[in-house]
This record gives sequence, C-alpha cells and structure tokens, in this order.
Amino acid sequence: MVFFSMDPWCLAAVGSEWIFSSLWAIASGVASMLLYARCSPQQRLKDLKVESAAIQQQLTHYDGDFSGAMVLVWRNLQLSVRRLGCALLPSLIAGLPVLLALCMIKDYYVLFFSAAAVSAWLSKWIFHIS
Repeated sequence: MVFFSMDPWCLAAVGSEWIFSSLWAIASGVASMLLYARCSPQQRLKDLKVESAAIQQQLTHYDGDFSGAMVLVWRNLQLSVRRLGCALLPSLIAGLPVLLALCMIKDYYVLFFSAAAVSAWLSKWIFHIS
C-alpha cells in the first residue's frame, strides 16, 4: 500500500519520513482545493449564498404571523439544499488527491491530515474558492 515512502531515493531527497509526509499532505491539500474549484459551479454557489443571506436578513427583520415566516424558512431551506447539491459531488471528487496521497505515506497521519487541512484552507483563501 505504501508506494513511494519506502523508496530510498525519495527519503534521501526530502530528508526524513515526516518531511515526506508533510510534502505529500501540502501537495494533496492544494490539489484538492484546485480540483474542487474546477469541478464546482463557483458562480452558482456564490449566487445561492447571497440569496440565502438575503432571505435570512428578511427573516431576521420579519414582523408578522407565523405562516409568513414559514414561507421564508422554507425558501431558506430550499436554498441550503441547492447549495448542498452543488457542492456535494465536487467535494467527493476533491477528496481523491488526499486519499491518493494517504497511500504514499507510511506514518505521521496526524501531521498529514493537519498539513493537508491547513494547505487546503490556505488555498481556498488565496484563490477565493467558495
């Protein structure tokens, strides 16, 4: 299962196993977010987020009967499900680089997942991914 972590040339090139694991994690985290940005409908997700925020603002300032508020709650729920639908399959696809990189490491799983999460979050922030 561990393909490259046992190769002496790989370990010699990076110095040690934890550095090797960190490099795989960083690469997989960045690749994951870039793949997500490529596969997901970014503009549609942004539009749904803005529309949902507007509905939530209306609901916050709503001063009427309960049935009127339920219309707004139902609309907000519909928008949330649409956002989930737009993001679910791209999220599953984007997890593949991390799973593949996980096969490349031998140990240091906590370090791997920490570095992958931080690099994915930074990639999302740098590239403005929704």
